[in-house]
Amino acid sequence: MTILTKIIDHKKTELDSLRATEPNFIATAKRPSLYEQLRQTTTVQVIAEMKRASPSKGDIATHVEPVEQAKTYAAAGAACISVLTESKFFKGSFADLNAVARAVDIPLLCKDFIIDPVQIDYAKAAGASVILLIVAALTDEELASLYAYATSLGLDVLVEVHDVEELARALKINPKIVGVNNRNLKTFEVDLAQTAEVAQHLTNNDIVFISESGIWGPEDVEVVAKAGARAVLVGESLMRSDDVVADLQALQIPLTKVKVCGLKTSEHVEAAVQAGADFIGFVFAPSKRRISVEEAIELAKLIPANVKKVGVFVNEDVETIRAIAKTVPLDYIQYHGDETNDFIQQVGLPALKAFSVRDAEDVKKAAAFNVDYYLFDAPGTDFRGGSGHTFDWSLVEEANIPSSKVIVAGGLTVANVAEAVQFVHPAAVDVSSGVERDGIKDSTLIQAFIRNAKGAKQ
Repeated sequence: MTILTKIIDHKKTELDSLRATEPNFIATAKRPSLYEQLRQTTTVQVIAEMKRASPSKGDIATHVEPVEQAKTYAAAGAACISVLTESKFFKGSFADLNAVARAVDIPLLCKDFIIDPVQIDYAKAAGASVILLIVAALTDEELASLYAYATSLGLDVLVEVHDVEELARALKINPKIVGVNNRNLKTFEVDLAQTAEVAQHLTNNDIVFISESGIWGPEDVEVVAKAGARAVLVGESLMRSDDVVADLQALQIPLTKVKVCGLKTSEHVEAAVQAGADFIGFVFAPSKRRISVEEAIELAKLIPANVKKVGVFVNEDVETIRAIAKTVPLDYIQYHGDETNDFIQQVGLPALKAFSVRDAEDVKKAAAFNVDYYLFDAPGTDFRGGSGHTFDWSLVEEANIPSSKVIVAGGLTVANVAEAVQFVHPAAVDVSSGVERDGIKDSTLIQAFIRNAKGAKQ
């Protein structure tokens, strides 16, 4: 008999007592959707767990007070707090969940072994906005029924799998959030390779993918992020931490950034910002996407500080660049012409340098520059960039530039951006014509592009 079987058998003995009384907890405010939050994130997010004990590790931190721990998690920037409500094996309770719910306003996950709708009723009443359904603990019929019931109550559902076979079962109910538990429930061994193995079979970019168990530091997060995880569920390491805030924030590593270039309307700027764009590009050089300084000033007012404004110039003079950068204002200058490194240093502003890539020699030109980002693009015809064509991505390696400074552009679309991310592992991707219909930006394409770029397995 596995530990999962023991736990499920015990849960069955609790159902009658739960059904005998109505849940009676202090009501709490409605919380934001974890699913929507994770879809739009620009960093790997942390679901931080309140976990006193576990069958595999015994007592972990029985002295920790749930509300204070939850407040610390929220202050550190956790996307969600997971509260164990299983009492016999994990020493949790619905009372813990309700206490935490009254103390913080971020999404809350009821972490339990749910096998009956009455447990979902208690979870919601206690303040949860997310519940856990473990595929290994349920039949296909039970999984579908419980999922439908939870979503009918407005709850997000984290559907947990352990392997590819369980993933296949989970996908039958069209889940929005899938988590892979890296812990083998039979041996209790943890292997992060489980995340990568399951991720290979998860092809729907609308599904948010989470890695659970075995996350101790940023190096572990990097492993699962490359497999496509947008969040990690972390319990033991944070419960044992001497500096919860620092250790939690160290796990929030950046996902692939997205630059949307050539925007000219408020509708498209707002669509890009809402979808999670990291850079908005205004073209001040000869181009069908060229924008006036006055137009850029008005659009810049719609862009929050965390989204960086980039001005694209081609062989412009120093004073003009500086004046426009100050007036709009701009966060970065993108040099898309024949500018030298000396010229860029003379301007003295944060910089992206674009390189039109035909062969390895073009890529090697990057070595002569000292800039914040190196943007590798396909050659244009009438204008610099915006050609709609890709280049040979394998050439990027010839530049010998750290991936944290590489931006890939040229012919990227909703259909191929994930492939580009997986092949190059860039810091960011840049799109312009790839999110246009008949030469005009399309909000739906902008949103889909950003979603696919940030959801790509690296």
